[in-house]
Amino acid sequence: MKTIFSVFIILLACSYHCSAQFLPTPKFKKGKWGLVVGVQKVTDYKYDKIKLNTSTYDQFFVKLEDRWGLLDIRGNELIPPLYESIEYHFNDFFIVGNNNKVGLVDVQNNLLIPIQYDEIDPYVFEDGAALVKLNEEWFYVNDKGEKVERKEEELSLPNNGILPLFDPSCRELGDKELIVRCSEKKMFNFMADHIRYPRKAKRRGIQGLVVISFIISPEGEMLEPTISRDIGGGCGEEGLRVVKMMGDWYPAEVDGEKVASPYYLPIRFTLEK
Repeated sequence: MKTIFSVFIILLACSYHCSAQFLPTPKFKKGKWGLVVGVQKVTDYKYDKIKLNTSTYDQFFVKLEDRWGLLDIRGNELIPPLYESIEYHFNDFFIVGNNNKVGLVDVQNNLLIPIQYDEIDPYVFEDGAALVKLNEEWFYVNDKGEKVERKEEELSLPNNGILPLFDPSCRELGDKELIVRCSEKKMFNFMADHIRYPRKAKRRGIQGLVVISFIISPEGEMLEPTISRDIGGGCGEEGLRVVKMMGDWYPAEVDGEKVASPYYLPIRFTLEK
């Protein structure tokens, strides 16, 4: 039995688990785009645009009549083209938008957060609640759009701040988005090198999402690593073990000042025959 796990932003997933020869590529024909593998057609040529989801490398965003949707690598429709915008959140959640408002759906297009907010934090979705912005105010809401109370210190950083970084060397890139992507990529590499699928979980066929939470202090020290969500079989303990191996981070910053910040690291354990 083959074991696979995915971590947060899985930028290198395909290099570990996919064969490049079987990964479809977009092809343009008669004014439309389709997916092909070599000379074999995977989808019809009917899309206005196709782009690879570079956070997973096993999905494609497709645009049809000014609406975006999502396909898997076999060309199956996961999310129908219903949205003016779509972007990857994490662990198969997607921020979708219509009429200048955004919401959150899962990979089966189940609505998790109503499409009625100005922004959604791309890294926060815990216990069915997302951090959203409406009329310049940030707050948590559930799937019904109702406000959910959370501790003030759990709010994400404002736009003039930067999240804690797994690898401080990424700061040399200068651009905020590039810095974050660099740090996430290096964190995935670390997790891929160290995590092991627990034997008990494999025997019992246990799979699912584990979340490890911790705080990065203003000095970059990891504090209070905790299993916030577990699926049993030793998966939570394994995630916690590897997180504790990480060492110091570069702390979050707000207006140039280093601050303490909570961090939630989702880890998906998946078994494949």
